[in-house]
Amino acid sequence: MGKEFPPGELIFSFARGEIYPSGKLGVLNLRRTPETFRGGLNENHVYSSEGGNKFVLRVPRGNEERQATVLAINEEYKGVGAENQGIEFRLRTLPEQAAFIDKLNGLNIPTIDYLHSSSDSLLMPFINGVPLNKFISKANVFDLGIVVDKTLDNILLAHKEGVVFGDRWVANTMVLPSLETLEMDFDIELIADFKTSATFELSQMLYHLVHFANGNRINMIEHISKFLNRRPTALENYDTSMLIGLLEGYMFFFGQRWEMEDKFYEGIIPPCEETEFLISVVKRNASAPKKAAA
Repeated sequence: MGKEFPPGELIFSFARGEIYPSGKLGVLNLRRTPETFRGGLNENHVYSSEGGNKFVLRVPRGNEERQATVLAINEEYKGVGAENQGIEFRLRTLPEQAAFIDKLNGLNIPTIDYLHSSSDSLLMPFINGVPLNKFISKANVFDLGIVVDKTLDNILLAHKEGVVFGDRWVANTMVLPSLETLEMDFDIELIADFKTSATFELSQMLYHLVHFANGNRINMIEHISKFLNRRPTALENYDTSMLIGLLEGYMFFFGQRWEMEDKFYEGIIPPCEETEFLISVVKRNASAPKKAAA
């Protein structure tokens, strides 16, 4: 079962490919597998226990890779108009990410939990799921509707509780086989007043839902429209003028890069025409409460 270490300590050796966590897990001997998932800011190494359970050890990438990602995020935020709204961002440390997960758990907002945190790592359970950006392009209409509803309900719930995740581009939402969704990857914290941050985060989520739906884009927009029709006051706490402006910013930023430089966004042609349909859906919902009140 591995060596005994004080409670709450995490000892690992990349040379041996082993880690010995304690605390929530007790003491286990976890051996590294060949699987590694790399993001722009972190690497996620997969480990397995003697009993066959899998875990993920998240550690920061090197400074060069992290700096390149920060510059790319900066370019996007500036290009879509977020910077003009006074929106900035910072990187959360791994202990800050752990504390943020604790906060989400306390609010019953679905998220991937962690098992152990340290100054330079997070140990998490391995989740058998599919990232939302991969799921929505291939899902059937029925499953797509279920997942879109749950994804948008979760972000609206978080904002209602005064919480902004920080960066929601749908690759950091996990879809489980049960079609439940879990939020993950809280590397980025938005710096702005709450309403501005929440409005930007919602614009980011909506745009990327349509973008990554790819061949499913018309179905995606129909589901978003139905979601908002069933919740006529869903946007009342957001700055809808800003929301529309940011969606236009996303459309022009990625659209121009495609038209002028033949640059795909994550390997996909940006959804210019479909984003215009999305904007019309948002405008219609934004005006609905006023009409009802009249």
